[in-house]
Amino acid sequence: MLEIEKITLKNKIVDKDNYFEIGYCEELKIYMMHVLFFGLLAIIDIIK
Repeated sequence: MLEIEKITLKNKIVDKDNYFEIGYCEELKIYMMHVLFFGLLAIIDIIK
């Protein structure tokens, strides 16, 4: 019984880490898209 609880706990911890990494990557991707978008707008404005 103790072995099963250890395994379950390990899996939960791994899932939490993966979830955090996925969430962080998504936020970073959205942030980078905003930076690129506004950067391009600024460059287009300068070219005009």
